[in-house]
Amino acid sequence: MTKDQAVQHFGSQTAVAEALGIKQSSVAEWGEYPPETRQLQLHRVTGGKLRAEPEVLNKFGEPRVQKAAA
Repeated sequence: MTKDQAVQHFGSQTAVAEALGIKQSSVAEWGEYPPETRQLQLHRVTGGKLRAEPEVLNKFGEPRVQKAAA
């Protein structure tokens, strides 16, 4: 997923940050793609609605998903 996809899903950088328990400024610093660990967290907290990039999944495996949020 891209940062833009995550922001679109949650509605704002602040909402993405809240879902991950981090500061909005951290989200603002991401490049086009969230860091690998954040991709896995987003994948998990959205119940797979946002999917980590294939190379991230190949490296770490499919994360356990929670019930979908927002």
